[in-house]
Amino acid sequence: MKNILKGQSGSTTIEYAIVLPMVFACVIGCITIFLLLYQKAMLQSTAENLAESVARQWNYESLNYSEINHGVFEKSTFNKREVYWNLKFFKHKSKAEAFEQYCHKAIENKGLLKLYREEGRIKSPEVEVKYHAGFPSYVTVKIKATYYLPGASMLWLLGMGESITIQTEAQCHVHDSKDMINTADYVVQLVRETKVFAAFEEKLREIKRSIEKITDSQGS
Repeated sequence: MKNILKGQSGSTTIEYAIVLPMVFACVIGCITIFLLLYQKAMLQSTAENLAESVARQWNYESLNYSEINHGVFEKSTFNKREVYWNLKFFKHKSKAEAFEQYCHKAIENKGLLKLYREEGRIKSPEVEVKYHAGFPSYVTVKIKATYYLPGASMLWLLGMGESITIQTEAQCHVHDSKDMINTADYVVQLVRETKVFAAFEEKLREIKRSIEKITDSQGS
C-alpha cells in the first residue's frame, strides 16, 4: 500500500513539474498581451497628438515648443506665422528634421515597457516626419520602437523572442492661416475685374454654347 501511495505522489510531482511551467507561461503571456496592447495604444495616441502639433506649427518660421506643449497660440509669436509658407518648399526638410528631434524627446520613457538594448546601447525609437504637398496638404508622423518583451525567460516555451517592435502612424491636415485665405480671395477679386479675365470668360461661354449645340443635335 505504501509503495502505491509513493508511486502516486511521485507521478503527481512529475505532473506538476510538467503542467506548472505551462500555466505560468500562459499567465505571463496574458499579462504580456495586456502590456503590449497598452504600449501600442499609448504610442498611437502619442503619434496622433504629435501629428496634430506638427500640423498646427508647420506654417511657423521656427519651432515653438511652448505652443506645442500647451496647444494655445501666443500673441508674441504672431509675426513668426508665415502667410506663404507653402511656397517655401525648400524649408520643408529642415522643418521635418526639427520636428523629428522634438518627437524623439516626446516619446522617451513613454509607457510601461523598457527600450531594447542592442550591443550594450539603448535602441532609440525611429521617428519620421514627412510633409505631403497638395490640396489639402498633410503631415505624417511614423514611430517605430523596439522593447524588451516582458517575461521573455518564460515565453520562450511559446516560441517568442526577447524583444518586440511596435509601429504606429498618424496623419493630420495642415491648414492655411486666415491671412492666406483673405489674401487669396483678394487676388482672385482683382483678377476677375481685369479685361483679360472678362475676355477669358467670354471664350468659355462660346465653348459652352458650342458644346450645348452639339449635345442638342445628338439628342434630337
